[in-house]
Amino acid sequence: MGERVHTISARLDDREEDWRRIQRRQRRPTLPAPTPTAVATAITIVEVRAGLRPPHQLERLSHYTLWRFWPHLADRTDHTATPIAPRLLAVTIRELTPGLVDATVVIGFGGRTHALALRLDGAPGFWQLIELDYPAAWRAREPPAPADRAPTLSGPASDPSLDGGHARPRRVFSDPAQPLPPPALAPEREARDDLGVELE
Repeated sequence: MGERVHTISARLDDREEDWRRIQRRQRRPTLPAPTPTAVATAITIVEVRAGLRPPHQLERLSHYTLWRFWPHLADRTDHTATPIAPRLLAVTIRELTPGLVDATVVIGFGGRTHALALRLDGAPGFWQLIELDYPAAWRAREPPAPADRAPTLSGPASDPSLDGGHARPRRVFSDPAQPLPPPALAPEREARDDLGVELE
């Protein structure tokens, strides 16, 4: 049975949505493979959660409307953070429309398995986190919502029972509402756009 997850999404107004839709198509041929960014982002999130990294390190990886969430992601109940290296267990990348990637990354850390679902947007010219699904039991307290341009926050309430710390996002992001026609891609890029890699 899948575990409950919590979702945070960047708040994009209509003007920014339009800009990103155009930029994704133009920038995609110059973007690197998304897998390294997805893995690095997921590991950084897990380490921020464990108190091994400062939350501001997530700012360069994410849309600015998500920044207010990062200080509240850390586990304040555990003050004995041990510098253990996270271990990548599996990563799946799917590009449903050029320049917009859904990734599921499974990390082993501290004797537990953490599965995160990320949405990465290539519109700025690099892969930027704009949406994150993480285990609902991670959630401590919500940051205060600013008066304007606040990220949307959705998902079920916090569930303190996490089945021994094994968390799995219960969904993969759905197709974008208005997918763009795919541009012509080099054959080697097409081959890596939809890949699933499982590592030991």
